[in-house]
Amino acid sequence: MQPSYNNRTTLPASATSRGDKWYCTVLLSDSLGAKDDEPVKSPEVTVLNQKPLVKIVSVSGNTGNITLVYNLTDQDGDRCNLRVWYRFGSGEKRVATVKEATEGKNVITNVAPGEGLQLTWLSREDVPSGYGEYALGIIPNDGLDDGTEDSSQRFRLDNNDAPIAKDVSIFPKAPFSSDNLRADYKFEDPNNGDTESGSRIRWYRNKVEQTNYRDKKRGPIKCDKT
Repeated sequence: MQPSYNNRTTLPASATSRGDKWYCTVLLSDSLGAKDDEPVKSPEVTVLNQKPLVKIVSVSGNTGNITLVYNLTDQDGDRCNLRVWYRFGSGEKRVATVKEATEGKNVITNVAPGEGLQLTWLSREDVPSGYGEYALGIIPNDGLDDGTEDSSQRFRLDNNDAPIAKDVSIFPKAPFSSDNLRADYKFEDPNNGDTESGSRIRWYRNKVEQTNYRDKKRGPIKCDKT
């Protein structure tokens, strides 16, 4: 029995805790003093878990490490585990590699509710040459239930590094005026996998560009006598 709440029809929320089992009894009487012989007992109720809630405030950065600011609310005061995901365009959710992860790549454990919390998505770990519209999301769990997740607005990510031209040369290396010249080079992509597209090639005779031969690797290019 909780005698401090005797004869009250309302029990304040502050008096309850998750998992509590409560019932009440009513013993009626009238203005003339007549009373029931026995109190009537209500069905028992159990105080349920209040699921956590995440709200994403902002996302900053457009390449490499992306910072996400969020608020975490749990009415029961539980510390939560957070699972972080990313998505490209309207595609499926994928596990996001997070700097603060303490379990696997994308789970941050034992996070206390609060505002202005931050995490860092190591985007180059997941999408080394990612380019386009991305979004981040968080799913909270208080140890009993997954809570209400949230996702960021789409933001533009550009992890695509410029390719590098190496060993640029002209073949033959000692041409005659009767020789066609050929531009040789190696295409190297820091993102490992991007293919060459739209490269620009310029030819110069006596330091003056020969615009007729723009973007040509091979062709009827004669070496002038000097």
